[in-house]
Amino acid sequence: MIIFLYGADDYRRGERKQFYIREYQKKHSVLGIARFDFSRVESSVRDEEGEFEKFKTFIGSRSIFDAFKLVILENVFFSKNEELKKALKGLVAVGKETTVLISEPKIPESSFSFLVKPPVIAEEFKELDGYDWELFARKEAKRRGVPLAPSAFRFLAQAYEGDGWRLVTELEKMSFLEKASIDEDDMARLDIERAPNTWELVNTLRHADPARRLAALEILFSANEPAQKLFYILSARWPERLPAFAAHDILIKSGKLEYEEALLRLIL
Repeated sequence: MIIFLYGADDYRRGERKQFYIREYQKKHSVLGIARFDFSRVESSVRDEEGEFEKFKTFIGSRSIFDAFKLVILENVFFSKNEELKKALKGLVAVGKETTVLISEPKIPESSFSFLVKPPVIAEEFKELDGYDWELFARKEAKRRGVPLAPSAFRFLAQAYEGDGWRLVTELEKMSFLEKASIDEDDMARLDIERAPNTWELVNTLRHADPARRLAALEILFSANEPAQKLFYILSARWPERLPAFAAHDILIKSGKLEYEEALLRLIL
């Protein structure tokens, strides 16, 4: 059985991934869990074959303690190994004894298109905005017992719209306040400020005007947006330049380039 999680909302996608891992751990031994990351082997055919062989060996082995396995695959789309694709196709119809869990920020290329078709359990996590974003923000505040005043909620929802990680980080801060209602003054004391619209700025990185692209990148860097996060979000939103992103990713993984420098080169 394969579970495929995909989409640009890495917070909700990550939460769902952890949900499946926790559900497995409730019923089965942790000895049946294995992770394989194909981003580390992009620059070496030998290393990639080694990672695939370890994956294949784990799939084919049997444990005397538990017949169930959970295989977590990272950065599958980096792999050029055709045997990996064949192996995954062969696992699509396998029973629940072996579960393969894949999480990726974008939908797969055509050679992996079987991952979004039944019987694969495919779940998409699009970026939330508007009403859907407000519902999400209210749910996360309620989960943490954060009693936001209406004006404080509007401020927080607008300040971090589309950025689940930053929203949750600020809610975690406020969860330690022992107040019946949290207002904007409380947010100011916690240094919670209105952030620039991250998603709008990321879109500007693809603008036709190089000067506007550079200005948007400078704002994002000054707001302490992680360069690695920006790199992968932009690659998912700029399919025309995907080969260039892939080439730069190889340089980054081999230690020849930093994410900040790669982003600068890609937008200029």
